Amino acid sequence: MRQKHQSKQQEEFEQRKQERQDLDQQQEQKRKLRQEEQQQLELQQELEQLQEQKRKPLQEGQQELEQQQEQKRKLRQEQQRQLEQQQEQKRKMRQQEQKKK
Repeated sequence: MRQKHQSKQQEEFEQRKQERQDLDQQQEQKRKLRQEEQQQLELQQELEQLQEQKRKPLQEGQQELEQQQEQKRKLRQEQQRQLEQQQEQKRKMRQQEQKKK
């Protein structure tokens, strides 16, 4: 009878031990999973930062290019305006010359 009791106790002890080990294992797996997720997140953030660093100079370069193009366009406009003004003056001068004759 005592032996039966002891083996029953032993069995319960083993069962609790097994349950604890299972629980520990589950918690360890969860911890590892969280750790991996954290690493993934950090890698993702790093990647985004790198892409942003690449994009910034491109954006700045693009802006610079657009500014240069805008300046050239304004310059051409101004030259065109001056040319038209000169032509207008010449035309007026010729008209006056015609009147004198």
